[in-house]
Amino acid sequence: MLKKIVLSPYYAAASRRHVKTLRSLPFCPSAGEADETAAQTVVAIEYNAPEHDRENFFTAVGTLIAPDWVLACAHAVTATIDREVMRLGDIPTADKEFHVRVGSRVLGQGGAISPVDSIVPHPAFASPNRLKGRPKRGDGAHDVALLRLREPVAHPVATVATEPMLDEFDPVSVMGWTRGPEGTGRLSNVDTAVLPLKIGLSGGLGLGEMCIANTGGNDMDQGFSGGPVWVCPQGDADREPLVIGLVSRGCVGLFSAKKHGAPVVATDLTRHADFITGTIEAHRQQTQELS
Repeated sequence: MLKKIVLSPYYAAASRRHVKTLRSLPFCPSAGEADETAAQTVVAIEYNAPEHDRENFFTAVGTLIAPDWVLACAHAVTATIDREVMRLGDIPTADKEFHVRVGSRVLGQGGAISPVDSIVPHPAFASPNRLKGRPKRGDGAHDVALLRLREPVAHPVATVATEPMLDEFDPVSVMGWTRGPEGTGRLSNVDTAVLPLKIGLSGGLGLGEMCIANTGGNDMDQGFSGGPVWVCPQGDADREPLVIGLVSRGCVGLFSAKKHGAPVVATDLTRHADFITGTIEAHRQQTQELS
């Protein structure tokens, strides 16, 4: 059943024309199954932490873009400083042994486990949890990392968009596990739209980021970090969808995504294409030199 977005006070930055357009857009709640083609490339990023009695603990969504490479949000796989560990009760990243679960739509069940060999975060990324003071515009930008698997996996891979192709209110789809382990546990899909830059800037949008509308049901909440943002090339319905972004965080400010359905900030992968292709190519050359 389709539903329309419930606009929160966060959208006050939009003009009346924007609000009218947003209210006319249909949104699909995450009760349905994810698209078959795209879902095959989505993986669950998990970790074991023996010293903390954690095993196969879900931490973020990943996207397989090569047999041995996974796209992820950097904030889920990078170091957490001691001050934040004390405040949040989190586990230091150094104690986590990351792996990905490939080929399963159900959290913690089925599929194949593939250990992560190395993690390469974007060099300009700085997690909001590691910044002092109140969040500022752009805190947490460049929230993208590449995970290299210890062994290649025989599984479908996603194609990453390299050229900007989205305008205001263009439709996109986002995949993740709604509310993580506390939800249904099944991979779900949210059909939504790109929001105007004006709205994003009012919510802390930074360089290389885009703003995505959330639904009144807060479908994109816990369990969507790193979730791929898909776009279908216009004018060619037969082409496979491209992953053009990764869910990073909710917009900062007076209204939270959890309480008010505030917009979601996503990393624009077309603005990070050089990092993605450069990292993979550099590793390929290094491997050839050592062989």
